[in-house]
Formats: sequence, C-alpha cells, structure tokens
Amino acid sequence: MNTDLRLTIEHIRSIVDTYHGGAHPLPALIDMRRELSVYLFRLTSHVKSTYGQKLHRNIVRKYAFYREITVAMEKDRQALGKPRAMNQYETQTEAMDHVLQAKKDEAEADAQWEEVRHVIDLGKQVIAAMQQEIADGRHEKQNAHFQNTH
Repeated sequence: MNTDLRLTIEHIRSIVDTYHGGAHPLPALIDMRRELSVYLFRLTSHVKSTYGQKLHRNIVRKYAFYREITVAMEKDRQALGKPRAMNQYETQTEAMDHVLQAKKDEAEADAQWEEVRHVIDLGKQVIAAMQQEIADGRHEKQNAHFQNTH
C-alpha cells in the first residue's frame, strides 16, 4: 500500500480515536474537525488510484485465467483433435499457483479500495457528529442560562 495513503488513514484513525476518547472543549473540537477534514480531503486524492488498482487486478486475474484455458484448449486440439469439457479446463486452471496469486492480488486491491471508500464515508459521519457537538457547545456558551448545573 502506498505510504502516503497508509499514513493518511492512520492520521484519520488517530483523530477519530482522540475524539472518541472523551469530552473535549470547543477549541479542541474545532481543531479536530479541521484536521479530520484536511486528512479526508487528502484521502480523496487516493480514490482514483485505488479504484484503478482494483480494476487492474481484476483484469489481470481474468486474463491469467482465460489465457491458461485458451492455451490448454489449443494443446488439446493439437494433441487430441478436440477439446475436453470446459469444467475440466476451469478446474485445472483454478489450481495453478499464478492464477491463485492473481486472485489474492485482486482481493487485496479490492480490500484497499473498500477501506478508502469506507474511511471517507465514516469520516464524514464523524465530522457531522463533531459539527453537532460544536453547535451545541456554541449554543450553550451563548445562552449560559440553559446550562445544566448538576
């Protein structure tokens, strides 16, 4: 995984953990919201590349799989004069190490894309919660007679 991407996600998680850790005064909440917004913006710069990697790995996996099937079918045509049943080719091809590795690479790229997508979506929800807390804090500060004294 890209170092900047990993660091950006780690910063976002750190901010969310700090926010979740307890109550914070208004200035600290405003600072956390600003930091989280900036890091979410930085994370969005990775959307294109992670989605592209996901699609690329899918193409590589499919290519490796179907190329092996095509090669095996051609060998059978030359040796036997006719191909075997398709499920035999699929089973044989699925068992190849490089096809398995292509599947693993695709799964990793897909997981990375999902992580980026979900961190952005959930980060927006945390910002909304912070915004509500900031708004409530401002309201209490402006209307001191509404403050709970117990």
